[in-house]
Amino acid sequence: MSKKRRTHNHSPESPLHRWLADPPGWLAPALIIVIGAVAYSNTFQSSFHFDDETSIVNNPAIRNLGDLKAVFGYSETRFVTYLTFALNYRFGGLEVFGYHLFNILVHIAASVMVWLLVRQVSRTPALRESAFTKSTQFISLLAALLFVVHPIQSQAVTYLTQRTASLAALFYISSVYLYGSARLSQLSG
Repeated sequence: MSKKRRTHNHSPESPLHRWLADPPGWLAPALIIVIGAVAYSNTFQSSFHFDDETSIVNNPAIRNLGDLKAVFGYSETRFVTYLTFALNYRFGGLEVFGYHLFNILVHIAASVMVWLLVRQVSRTPALRESAFTKSTQFISLLAALLFVVHPIQSQAVTYLTQRTASLAALFYISSVYLYGSARLSQLSG
């Protein structure tokens, strides 16, 4: 008695193959957000530690959001970071949840920017016709997922004062992406 082999329709023409080859635009950012949130979800109640005591807990400059001069005077080179601490303090006092939520959101935003940047690189004249372009969706998602969960990022995300590093990464990646967008629009227009 012969057994019939089940065959699955995974030909290049199948709906599954077409969907995987060109997934909805929201899928990759959604995966990055969900995986980033899950990866750092256990940190929401972590306490203040190390420099958090001087930078946040015992920092009078962040107590009054209306006194931007005090925030700027506390750290002229890290004004944006201390302004975000002042915002956190304004809306949640010294509850660590809000501080951790903000750090995680900044890190996830930077991860989404990594995804956008890698996708953009595939559209440059040097790579437009390369084999890389055929795998852009997969490679850009993989790069962003690696960025969002890589252990080297954990200090910048979970150690509240290291928000400076996460903001710097977000702004740097965003500026490279925006520069690339401007250059690509010049080339096409």
